[in-house]
Amino acid sequence: MIAEDVLRRCQMPSDEIRWVLAADDPAIVHMILELHQERLEEELAERREALAALESRIVMNITASSR
Repeated sequence: MIAEDVLRRCQMPSDEIRWVLAADDPAIVHMILELHQERLEEELAERREALAALESRIVMNITASSR
């Protein structure tokens, strides 16, 4: 699998993919990849929080309706 495919599968924006592939400095590549990873981790944390809140609401509704 080529680098561009991996970056697309990781939902990296097209501009950032071009920057990574055109970079001639390993520190720049690392910085861009690290920033994208942090963004993905933040999105995952937000999704986990949303699912936990949703589960709580659903469970509360089930509990309330079974009384």
